[in-house]
Amino acid sequence: MRVLIFTSSYNRPFMLRQCVLSVKNQSFKNIRHSINITSDNALNNLVMIDDIVTDDVIITENSHTHFNNMAAIKAVDGYEDYDLFIKMDDDDIYKSDYVKNMVTFFENNPDIDIVSSEIKFQLNGTEIYLANAKDLGGNTDVDYRMPMTYAFNKKALDAIINLQEKDMFGFDDMIWRIIWKAHGLKHAVVNNAEEIIWHIHGNNVSTASFLK
Repeated sequence: MRVLIFTSSYNRPFMLRQCVLSVKNQSFKNIRHSINITSDNALNNLVMIDDIVTDDVIITENSHTHFNNMAAIKAVDGYEDYDLFIKMDDDDIYKSDYVKNMVTFFENNPDIDIVSSEIKFQLNGTEIYLANAKDLGGNTDVDYRMPMTYAFNKKALDAIINLQEKDMFGFDDMIWRIIWKAHGLKHAVVNNAEEIIWHIHGNNVSTASFLK
């Protein structure tokens, strides 16, 4: 299975470096990691990762996270040939078997189009808390888990990759799951919670108010 990991990063050069290192540390190795840097001072971001990046790094200035994430995917030549697309946020912590567990699930469940994971741990400030987070709000009738755990196949990608500005009405994960539900795609929640730590910090786009 060929895996394309995509990351959108905005003015978080130190966290971005940790994200790149997390991907390089994955036990599953058939990975391409594409990063979209949305920044007024992109040079600082590139200096932080130029010794460890071997894949696509692109720089854009967009106003919506959906377009930033899709730009990271589209930057990869032949992205249509990948089997699995995994969203990895620049500020969360992914341990070494995170991708392997997602791949194993998809291999054993070919009828599933989208996977998201339960969350067990939250790094909030300097403390680790137990957490059982579902989503960041919105259409809660769809039992999707946290967006930093999204993994999906080509069918699910096709449903969202060509969305236009007129389709943007909220955060990317809320839009995606509405579209996926409308297309009748199948979603599953898996327990990959030992392999991810949700990081709450003062610069979170949507969760800064959660900081304790």
